[in-house]
Amino acid sequence: MAADAATLDALDVLLARPAWHRDAACRGHGPADFYVDRGGGYDDARRLCAGCPVAAQCAEAGLSERWGLWGGATPSERRSGRSRAA
Repeated sequence: MAADAATLDALDVLLARPAWHRDAACRGHGPADFYVDRGGGYDDARRLCAGCPVAAQCAEAGLSERWGLWGGATPSERRSGRSRAA
């Protein structure tokens, strides 16, 4: 069940999320697609990232992250300076 907009806005404030999160295509989705086990796939997450209006901001935010898909880039893609969605 998807959370309503007011609940998501309240969570953003409580979690001190940046303003660009409001426009993210993944808004309301859980982390399971974005943090996969070794050998797991990011296909579902990449589909969300491909059409996301804030993929560039997300990719930038993910540069310091060791795990997960950020802005369409996997950890190894971020380490090598490549990005698929941004």
